[in-house]
Amino acid sequence: MRSVVRVLSTLVVISAAVASVSLSVHAQDTNEAPTTKSILGSSKLRVAIIGAGIAGSSAAYYLQHPELLNLPNNTGSDLQFTIDVYEKDAQVGGRATSRNFTGSNPANAVTVDIGGSLFVSANANMMALSGSVGVERNENPMSDPRIKPVDIVWNGRTVSCMVEAGSIWDPATWAARPDIASRYGGIETLTNKFYPAVGMFLQQFAPIYQQQGQWSSVSDLVSRLGMQPLLQTSFYDYLTKQFGVPAIFVDEVVSALTNNNYGVDARTIHAAAGLVSSIPIIDKMLSIKGGNQKLVEALLSKSGAKVRVNSPVVNAVSFQSGICNSDVFEKALEFAASINVNLAEAARRFLSCRPLWVVQPANGLPQLYDAVIFAAPFYNTPLLPITTRRLKVNNVDFKNLHVTVVTGNQRPSYYGQDNTVAPSTVWAADSANSRPEFRSMGAVGYVDDDAQGKTLIKYFSDAELSSAQIANMFTSASNVFRHKWAAYPIMSPANYAANGAGQLNVAAGAWYVNAMEPFISTMETETISAKNIASLMRQWFANLS
Repeated sequence: MRSVVRVLSTLVVISAAVASVSLSVHAQDTNEAPTTKSILGSSKLRVAIIGAGIAGSSAAYYLQHPELLNLPNNTGSDLQFTIDVYEKDAQVGGRATSRNFTGSNPANAVTVDIGGSLFVSANANMMALSGSVGVERNENPMSDPRIKPVDIVWNGRTVSCMVEAGSIWDPATWAARPDIASRYGGIETLTNKFYPAVGMFLQQFAPIYQQQGQWSSVSDLVSRLGMQPLLQTSFYDYLTKQFGVPAIFVDEVVSALTNNNYGVDARTIHAAAGLVSSIPIIDKMLSIKGGNQKLVEALLSKSGAKVRVNSPVVNAVSFQSGICNSDVFEKALEFAASINVNLAEAARRFLSCRPLWVVQPANGLPQLYDAVIFAAPFYNTPLLPITTRRLKVNNVDFKNLHVTVVTGNQRPSYYGQDNTVAPSTVWAADSANSRPEFRSMGAVGYVDDDAQGKTLIKYFSDAELSSAQIANMFTSASNVFRHKWAAYPIMSPANYAANGAGQLNVAAGAWYVNAMEPFISTMETETISAKNIASLMRQWFANLS
């Protein structure tokens, strides 16, 4: 009898969700049914996506566009989907959120990406997606004429070198500056050692676009790409031992680059992530006009998904085969029919022996779905532990990061008593005796349309920059914006070995886009994972008996 009661309690949950969605499902889905129907009786399969950042939005878009997927023998190309996207915040974007900053003239607002802002021309998915949904790309994202380009390499106490024209990464700068070339082992350090290392990685990474729909786990993908050695060694060891890059260049300049992208130095980060950090040095950088959030919004709009903002999901539970042919279940079904027709209908649908997902938002009724895509790192969701324990998800440590955007005028002497030039970019890395107060700094624009306008400076730091620290950095600061998040995994060899080889298919009918991140965490790789999952999901549904 206890078994019957347990089954009935399950059916009560299901029937409540059925009642909340069944009318809308049958009213909306009137198209001719594909081969595989929804377990809910609809001609369209119902999918929930949890998270409305670049991962969730690209998953929704790819799932609705089978012509973009490399489906073997067009398997699953005829399936139709109804998609609900749940977002815990008041707006979509996730870690691709953008914010407008204004000065005295609101018409001259500057949009700043609160997370990462750039991608490169080698990012085939970002290039194709932005083009297909009609968002504009900024082909010269770092070219505001009102910002004088001044690069400095900074260890928190001293400036190792300053470049007032060009870039520390440009061979022409090294040719014109014997002091830089001499410090870092000659121009061949850049041209014959560092550049070739990054170029080789780009070639090794390129086949990932032909693997879509074929890999089921991160370790599977890594094996296909032959990148296991890159995940077993630090970027420092990779460059110094395999390419002969001088240690001083890796510690001072390359570590500043990895700090800028991932908040850790070259001795900590694994070689794959370090090389990803370096690609913008040899490739063309781009951005989305109006901020990355524009791309997220466009992808969601073009997918036709229903977006539910302010809807944190607290539980997502599947009910599946295993009891559907048992005497216990049959008795429960008979008893359910004698009590409540909705309960009996839920039971009949359950008898299909396919997964049925119940998604419970914090502020609404439970909803039923044929499948679920988790598209936000589990650390950043309000999901109850009971949900995550049931899934095949590794516990991955994420890097806590503070974003600070300051509107004001810099104090050049912060970088040295004799310094009179305010930098536009600070390449910051620890030294043996000092540590910068921030991981990266960049001037991202002006908020007033005049030569004396106030500069927008964006910082990433391990700890919150205090008002006293900001006062020390600026002669005047009229506005300070702060945001904290766990931005990306700590991509070290040890962390990848312990938790990095995650599964995409974390349960029957459930996939996890962010399993990709301990390997590489970028907007592009989120779209790669999302596209792969869209293909796997279509094939999975098509192959269901």
